[in-house]
Amino acid sequence: MQWLPKVRPFAARLRPPVERRPAERAVVGGSAHGILARSALMAAPHILLVGGGHAHALLLHHWAAKGGPPGPVTLVSPEDHSPYSGMLPGYVAGHYGFGAFHVDLVGLTERARVQRVRDRVVGLDLPGRQVLLADGGALSFDWLSLDTGSTSGLLPLPGAAVHTMPVKPLQPFLTRLSSFLRGPAVADPAPSVVVLGGGLGGIELALALQHRLDELRPQGTKGRVTLVERQPTLAPQLDAKVARKLARWVQAAGVEIRTCADVVAFTARGVELRDGTFLASDFTLTAVGARPAPWLQQTGLALDPGGFVRVDSHLTSVSHDRVLAVGDVAHMDASPREKAGVFAVRQGPVLAAILEARLRGRPVPAFEPQADYLRLVSLGAKRALGLKYGRVVGGLGLGGAIMWRLKDRIDRRFMATVGTVDVRSPSKEGHAKVPPGSVREG
Repeated sequence: MQWLPKVRPFAARLRPPVERRPAERAVVGGSAHGILARSALMAAPHILLVGGGHAHALLLHHWAAKGGPPGPVTLVSPEDHSPYSGMLPGYVAGHYGFGAFHVDLVGLTERARVQRVRDRVVGLDLPGRQVLLADGGALSFDWLSLDTGSTSGLLPLPGAAVHTMPVKPLQPFLTRLSSFLRGPAVADPAPSVVVLGGGLGGIELALALQHRLDELRPQGTKGRVTLVERQPTLAPQLDAKVARKLARWVQAAGVEIRTCADVVAFTARGVELRDGTFLASDFTLTAVGARPAPWLQQTGLALDPGGFVRVDSHLTSVSHDRVLAVGDVAHMDASPREKAGVFAVRQGPVLAAILEARLRGRPVPAFEPQADYLRLVSLGAKRALGLKYGRVVGGLGLGGAIMWRLKDRIDRRFMATVGTVDVRSPSKEGHAKVPPGSVREG
């Protein structure tokens, strides 16, 4: 029988007793030949990974390359596959299929010789060193690493909860997107989409959706995508000249831009603005702000004003030295940075070194994020814009095709490293099955 950290109900003070399903209900990863001897596992500290984000994916790849982790490890994730956010605009535009931009957590944990629990975390019992699960159980740990990402903010406006779709978490968004693209609205004379949020993420999605609608309707009336931003300009974090150039590209692609737009309500038919304008919309999505998982508020971990876990230069909680956090869920006190996948990717190898140093009692390395990085912004069609320090890098040579090839090569290299989902060969667990209506590669 494969080893699994003790699973037991919450303490009575936390929740009334619940009926337990068989313990094996959650064990879906790992293989007997890849697990260390039971006695050795029981003696070694247990590492619990929560979330299948980019940093944890690279951590698992590191252990797979080394033949296994330094001790017993369990990954907790509600999904069998994890989307790679860097390829999301390309997927929306139809350039990538479902499997191409999803990390296969099943195969990755098997190669890394790591146990996997398919469940959702709803809280922490830090004094008892337990992670609390949605099914009413708990998993014990000696070291805990959080890589749970972030969600898009839900605007506190009438109709927002019913008539808008946050981009994150990605899995619900992808399901709704696929339903829209294959629904009756796309067959209408002029399907319409509204994207709220004129930052780089919102710009990429607006251009991707415009390209996708154009591809789906090559002979008919083009679909209409409207990009809504409260500020006077798109991408206000960029140099003003660059922001204007980007806005011209957005308009040339057929996307309508609404700046200084104050949304007051959402309906089944569209979006209402304070100036009385009504924007018709068959699909309204929000790409504004970033929020952590709500359950973090009740954990006792030190959090920043946005609710993200405060960590030091060793990616360790400033309040609990047995807890680490990486990716979007972490706020780096010593060197705050924006929420971006590039930092999560670079944290992965450092996280591996930190955990191994902790287990062996060696000096712990620090993570030192770069001051800036090359942003490769997807422009709908197979084009991209390179940005660094708020300015254009490499220009728009060949209409951005050169930068797109660079971005595509980087993204595919990452996915080749951690492993994609093979949608042609679903396993008996169904981890490679494509959700109904998923966008196919085009």
